[in-house]
Amino acid sequence: GDEYMVAKNSIITHAAKEAGIEGFDITLEGPTAVVIGYEDYVKMETDTISRWKTMNSKAQKMFEAIRDNELEIAQVFFNESLELAMEEGDLEGLSEFAEALHHAGFLSEATTTYQLLKQLAPQYEEWDLYMAEIAIDNDQISEGIDLLLQFDSKSELYPNVLLVLADAYQSLGLYEVSEQKIREAMSILPDEPVLKYALAKLFYTIGSFKKAIPLYEELLEIEEEMPWEDNIVMQLAECYHGIGEFEEGIYYLEQLQTSDHS
Repeated sequence: GDEYMVAKNSIITHAAKEAGIEGFDITLEGPTAVVIGYEDYVKMETDTISRWKTMNSKAQKMFEAIRDNELEIAQVFFNESLELAMEEGDLEGLSEFAEALHHAGFLSEATTTYQLLKQLAPQYEEWDLYMAEIAIDNDQISEGIDLLLQFDSKSELYPNVLLVLADAYQSLGLYEVSEQKIREAMSILPDEPVLKYALAKLFYTIGSFKKAIPLYEELLEIEEEMPWEDNIVMQLAECYHGIGEFEEGIYYLEQLQTSDHS
């Protein structure tokens, strides 16, 4: 299996240098999480690259250079990939490239790519939404909020905007404001399970377990498969433990163990 941890950038940089990985520090921005894997690293990275089917060849080579720890070469391929995408007018490939960069934690490069997309196709509002998400991920919360507040409430993206705002306000400790934003989004999309999960997770995070429990249990009754179902079960178990109902908590933990072995 893998190990997941959050650590200071200085510690990660030092560990990377001890492991013989130079130049690692230039890729670290904001809060950093690290996954330590014990499986075939090259195969895993190759699989990751292959998922982004529509990226141009320069973008593919950039990720391969990162995989091989050739960061200066990766920067060259990054610039060339943007130039090639502009020449070809490849919005889909460029959008997928930006998403891949964000997914991989290259926040500055992802922002640059979205800025280019905004120049090429200013009619699409989602570029600002994605740049706001990146700013918040990079601990530039005020900048992210400023971008989000520019959206009109009649925009089709407005529920998404509200959800990202809720995350931003939660990170600032403004839990009541965060709840208001989620509930506003729920008033627009009352049957959207992602929003119900966001509200349950907020209550769970601040220790309002009695408010979180019914929301989690409603989510478990939904027949469609949800990618965060195991998280719901684990958090529900912790909620029951938090209010002293240990038997219920153990019941959900046993459910989780059963699903792990099925």
